[in-house]
Amino acid sequence: MMYTRGQVFNATMNTLLANVVRIGLMIWWASQARLDGVTGLYAIALGSFVALVPGLWQTRAYWSRHFTSLRQTWMQNWGFGRWMLGSMIANWVSIEFYPILTAGMVSFAATGAYRALQNLVAPVQLLLRATDTFLTPRAARAYSLNGQPALARLVRRSYLVTGIPILGFLSIIILFPEPILQLLYGETYLEYSQGIYLMAAFYALMYAYWPLQTAFKAARISRPIFIANLAAILAMFTVGIWMIQRWGVYGTMAGQALNALIVLGVLWTAWQGMRSER
Repeated sequence: MMYTRGQVFNATMNTLLANVVRIGLMIWWASQARLDGVTGLYAIALGSFVALVPGLWQTRAYWSRHFTSLRQTWMQNWGFGRWMLGSMIANWVSIEFYPILTAGMVSFAATGAYRALQNLVAPVQLLLRATDTFLTPRAARAYSLNGQPALARLVRRSYLVTGIPILGFLSIIILFPEPILQLLYGETYLEYSQGIYLMAAFYALMYAYWPLQTAFKAARISRPIFIANLAAILAMFTVGIWMIQRWGVYGTMAGQALNALIVLGVLWTAWQGMRSER
């Protein structure tokens, strides 16, 4: 709500408050030897609750007792939202179902190794999601005012601004995987350190299609996103399963990189078609 109205500072402060509370609680419970998975979840929930109260106050001017027609609202949003809902579900399946397949087809230990490597590059996804939240309303405004050329300029700028920190971060991770793994997990997952190249490739390809995905949402053209993720799901349940059977946890990461490559290919093709139509 705050991002779409340009209140970036308020949104940032609200997020900062939530995370300060969470980290503070975790440090406090860790000092008392009480920190575990359950208390970590409590810390997350309490941080959200503490940020909710000032969040409601910050957005008080936007709440109203006057409602538009439910049917009108549904029809307005469903035309665009049905493809977004489908694409979100398809995206979740194509990305998050791989570790479940790995646990069932290889072992829970392999899934743990996968998550350990994923945690090394997880800040990339956080930055992409934050960029998507920040960029989508601005891209939608630019598209409505000046059409596809303005949207294309914003996409190019997004690649430039996010590319430097993301590619720089991934470069550091792939240069020093073993020292970073040892620092975070000790000797537990060192034997899987070579998998970081596949994981970094997966996240680099995700970065490559993310601004395009934001552009399609801003232009209210969500069908290509759904088709791209559906194609990725089909690849997962065919080639992806074969990769896991053949290479174990490395096959999982290679399959996810293939998924991201498929999504990139579909979105890039649709983007070029959109520019040709213009």
